[in-house]
Formats: sequence, C-alpha cells, structure tokens
Amino acid sequence: IMATKKKKSKKKEKKAARASEKAAEKALIAKLDELLIRTKRELDSVDLFVPPPPREECPICLVTMPICEGRVYKSCCGKSICSGCVLESSRVIDEKNRKRKAEDPPRPPLTMPCPFCRQLEPPDHRRRAKSY
Repeated sequence: IMATKKKKSKKKEKKAARASEKAAEKALIAKLDELLIRTKRELDSVDLFVPPPPREECPICLVTMPICEGRVYKSCCGKSICSGCVLESSRVIDEKNRKRKAEDPPRPPLTMPCPFCRQLEPPDHRRRAKSY
C-alpha cells in the first residue's frame, strides 16, 4: 500500500512539474511574441534605404576626405584637413627652411603653421599643454 502511494505521489509531482513547465513555456512564448511585434514596429519606422549623409570635404582642397585614415584634426581651428594638404604644407615649409639655411647669415628655421588658419603649432607637447 505504501509503495503504491509513493508511486501515485511521484506521478502527481511529475504531472505538476510538467504543468508548471508548460505554463512557463507559454509565458515565455507570449513575451517573445510581444518582443517580436515591438521590434517589427520599430523596424517599420526606420527607412533602411536612406542614402548616407554626404562625406566631409577638406576645407582647403575641397576633396572628399577618407573615412578613417588620411585626415588630420587640427585643434587650433577645429578642422579636419586631408593628409595631402598637410604634407604639401610641410613640404613648402621644409623648402623655405632649406633656402633660409643656405642664406648668409643663416636665419632661424620656420615652424609649421596650421595649413588652414596658419596658427603656429607649439614645437613640443609640453608647450602645447601649457598653451591651452
């Protein structure tokens, strides 16, 4: 008699466990359905085929700048300048410095100004930190 009662109680426990699992599964399905409906509404309001915003141009040469590399940010004027304009500016300064060195008596070298606003850049980081 005891053995049959234990078997019946185990069957009832298993049945109750299955029922609670089914209830939890139904609740989970309901939550997932709500999430799916909410996500569909959000995606319907987003236009996926909108053209991307226009890319930034170099303020000096007006060439479209690359997204990642090939640009230099200048904090003096807040402009991003293409590396080509920065390179050309440094080349011109280097050429002028070579001419100044060849003069008699030699004149002190020029420092590289910002290619856009022509503000002189401090020669080292310690002076740059003090100037701000």
